Amino acid sequence: GGTDFDRLIVEKFIFPQLLEKYSFDNLEDDMKSASGKYNLKYYVLLHSSEKAKILLSSQTSADIEISGFKDDNENEVDFEITITRSEFNNLIREFIDSTIEMIKKILTRNSLKPNELQFVLMVGGSTYIPYVRQRVEEILQIPTNCNIDPTTAVAVGAAYYAATKPKEIKHSDL
Repeated sequence: GGTDFDRLIVEKFIFPQLLEKYSFDNLEDDMKSASGKYNLKYYVLLHSSEKAKILLSSQTSADIEISGFKDDNENEVDFEITITRSEFNNLIREFIDSTIEMIKKILTRNSLKPNELQFVLMVGGSTYIPYVRQRVEEILQIPTNCNIDPTTAVAVGAAYYAATKPKEIKHSDL
């Protein structure tokens, strides 16, 4: 999901560029460890990556500013990198494909063929990513439906489901 994608941008796209430009002995541990000296910066980078990911849903590239700390040689870290939609798609491809494989297994388990479905209802914030919709349609050969707000679809569905349940009122002996 979305936080996995943010983490991928940081760890597979930003970290390599930081290591190429600056000197760090143990960058990943220093960022991800709760007691690491760059732990706060890791969360700043995750937030910046989330903003870039959101922009990539409507733009072909997004800039990520990296600054506000020093490397192990006391050099000020201050640069901007651009991530393209294509680079982002390559980062998330494995996650998307494994989700599609899970869908295929569910269809098989339920004795369904893709052509027996009208569409795949897309829910969750990650369905705003054009590549997610495109890849689902491409592999499953089932159209996607994004007409329902993907960020509230699950909550609305749960509310409808809850409304169909009989209400039990327990009487207490007073």
